[in-house]
Amino acid sequence: PKLYKVGLGLGYLELPQINYRLSVEHKKRPAVDLSPEMRLLQSLLDTKSVYILDCWSEVFIWIGRKSSRLVRAAALKLGQELCSVLHRPKHAMVIRNLEGTECQVFKSRFKNWDDVLKVDYTRNAEAVHQPGGLSGKVQKDAKKKDQLKADLTALFLPRQPPMPLSEAEQLMEEWNEDLDGMEGFVLENKKFTRLPEEEFGHFYTQDCYVFLCRYWIPVETEEDEEEKKKKRREEGGAEGEEKDEEEEEVAEEEKQPEEDFQCVVYFWQGREASNMGWLTFTFSLQKKFENLFPGKLEVVRMTQQQENPKFLSHFKRKF
Repeated sequence: PKLYKVGLGLGYLELPQINYRLSVEHKKRPAVDLSPEMRLLQSLLDTKSVYILDCWSEVFIWIGRKSSRLVRAAALKLGQELCSVLHRPKHAMVIRNLEGTECQVFKSRFKNWDDVLKVDYTRNAEAVHQPGGLSGKVQKDAKKKDQLKADLTALFLPRQPPMPLSEAEQLMEEWNEDLDGMEGFVLENKKFTRLPEEEFGHFYTQDCYVFLCRYWIPVETEEDEEEKKKKRREEGGAEGEEKDEEEEEVAEEEKQPEEDFQCVVYFWQGREASNMGWLTFTFSLQKKFENLFPGKLEVVRMTQQQENPKFLSHFKRKF
């Protein structure tokens, strides 16, 4: 086989042949016992380059993960040209290989390129479990397995009892007390259109819905007025108490701060709906809502059968 390296020159392509039979072409000098014909090694391939391995009936294109797109496209074109320029059998084909996902036929052309782990059967179990006992890929795999350990006890515990109906109704009333209004939107023809109130609670598995909910936030008032009343009663007589109370009531009504609000946007995605609905929402409706309610907007994304209980309570058991 012949190994070529694809490169870009000043306005032209370069295709120098790598003479792997010479030890000069290797970064690390190969073993002396290797004959020149057997010096096609994996170490010749650089991750920043693209190579063409010509095996007459098969032309392999090896693409490094850090190589540029232009060189990749040029190598694919050159591989097809090589098949047409030289006389080859009818079954000749161009095979593309990405670094790390090489086919076994391509690996077989190289010397000692296999994924078989070397195992020393002379070692016992105690030596293997020592921290310095494992090396290379085996040690990395062992670390990954330790990191991926999860607690599966919850899968075998008995199922929790459902919430009592009285408690669920009480929660539903509390969540709906603060709700000031709700508007619905549905994705149609790549745009979100307003959803009629009659269709609230009807969800289709192929659609995406957006519900804008506005909640009132109660404002905490200061409890210093009672102390002021006591002081005035002590200083003034019983006759001025009624006048003071009337003036205080008027002042309370004038000084009452406006109630604050918060907006929550619930995005519901059906099981068979694509992610285009979420992308359309983030680049259209979400930006509009953020401009309308700066600093008071919260987005909650949900999927089918994984809905937020507070969101479901707004439909009053009609969904």
